[in-house]
Amino acid sequence: MEEAVFKATKSKPIAAKLKHERVILGETWTCRSSAHVFAELFHRPLGGKEVVVWKTLILVHKLMREGHPSCLDECANRKEIFDSLKAQYVGVQNIWGLLDYAYLEYLSLKISFHKEHRVVPGDINLNKFKENVTKFDPNKAILLVSGLLDLQKLLLSFQEKVLTSQGLDQCRLGAVVPCVLESYSIYLLIEYLLRKVQDTTDLDVTPIIDGFLKQFPVVQNFFFKASTIPYIRQFIPSPPLLDKPPTFNKTSAGNFKKPEKPEKSEEDKKKKKRDKSPLPQPQPQPQRHPTNSPPQTLQNLNLLPPPPKLLKPPQPPLPPQPHLPNLPQQNQARVGSFN
Repeated sequence: MEEAVFKATKSKPIAAKLKHERVILGETWTCRSSAHVFAELFHRPLGGKEVVVWKTLILVHKLMREGHPSCLDECANRKEIFDSLKAQYVGVQNIWGLLDYAYLEYLSLKISFHKEHRVVPGDINLNKFKENVTKFDPNKAILLVSGLLDLQKLLLSFQEKVLTSQGLDQCRLGAVVPCVLESYSIYLLIEYLLRKVQDTTDLDVTPIIDGFLKQFPVVQNFFFKASTIPYIRQFIPSPPLLDKPPTFNKTSAGNFKKPEKPEKSEEDKKKKKRDKSPLPQPQPQPQRHPTNSPPQTLQNLNLLPPPPKLLKPPQPPLPPQPHLPNLPQQNQARVGSFN
């Protein structure tokens, strides 16, 4: 593990290999603790080593998200170290110093957020949050949404500084990968909590919804930029954000906003009164029972006259017989028979 930490935090401005990070993350789950991992990360003096600090912060961020849950407590116990490092970069104007300060600022807020809202897991996963919540408290949910909005705001500010920095390389982009995942998790959790509060209470959350919708285009632009960078695409897909911001069915005081019905004209009202007049009821038809009699036809019902009797056509007259000459008696007999 010591070798993996050393190789993942070298002073060269190149991205750490994924296999070294996996060894460090897996160590926390194997030992069910992260104290020795953080001790190895911070036992070296980090003053003046801006690239080493940057890589160390990337590891800390991933440990908080993907490591054993004890990583959150270990970060909280070492909050003074983060504050001390942040103080070293106040007023620094070089690019690495500016980025280190912005990253420390965000991680410090994340540590404080999880310390206050212990029900939220390190990766801010919505499904894990639902499993941790036994009873929904709308007042606590509103406070949680407020904290998530602040966290999202600082994250968006940090990623903007990274993506717009000159000489952007894979070493800097290594911090954007967990930020994309975290920003999307924050977005999903805020949307879920706001809908949950509206569905179960009459609290006015309109100002919070406005703040959430105001962040939406910034989040959307962040995901679009990240989706165009090949280095980021090889680790994570672009989150499936909607093209339009989410819509909420309620407004202030928790009342549903119903569409207004157009006023009807006098002609429509008169027409509606005419339509209300009773319609003639159809006469009941006698019920017919099946019988063995032949099907009824117009002739069987005596509604048609009987068919006329057919007459034999007149026979044409027979043709006249030819006159035979007087023949001998023997020849006449042969004419009348075939014998």
